[in-house]
Amino acid sequence: MAWAAAGRAGRVCALNGKAAWKPRMDEPLEMLTGTQGVLSAVLATEDGLPLATRVGSGQDKEGMAAAAAAIGQLAGKTLEHFGKGGLEVATFEASKFTFLVRRLSVGFLLSVAEPEANVELIATEMNRAAAALDETASALAEP
Repeated sequence: MAWAAAGRAGRVCALNGKAAWKPRMDEPLEMLTGTQGVLSAVLATEDGLPLATRVGSGQDKEGMAAAAAAIGQLAGKTLEHFGKGGLEVATFEASKFTFLVRRLSVGFLLSVAEPEANVELIATEMNRAAAALDETASALAEP
């Protein structure tokens, strides 16, 4: 596959002699997983379906996408119930990992990190990834 041109929301590539369009959903996840301590990242729909993933071998990307949506929705509804504003980033710490979930226009972004990872740095990188993903989703929605 050879890349022929790059656009704001995607790339046109030559695939078997035909032009094909590929959205740029993987690039922000690649940058996020390049952050020290981040093990994987998943972009999930509101329904918990994976849109883009950067996970290690043997990891359940469908399960992680479902978890992203479930955690994101629960955290958002809880904040709404108590009148504490909208969800920015929800953090769940366990002995072997840390989950961070952020709401996006297309669903939720989940980052799985090592327990000792710098959560503030990861949240900042998640915000950058979220901005890029929301821009791509917005461009895809344009007629």
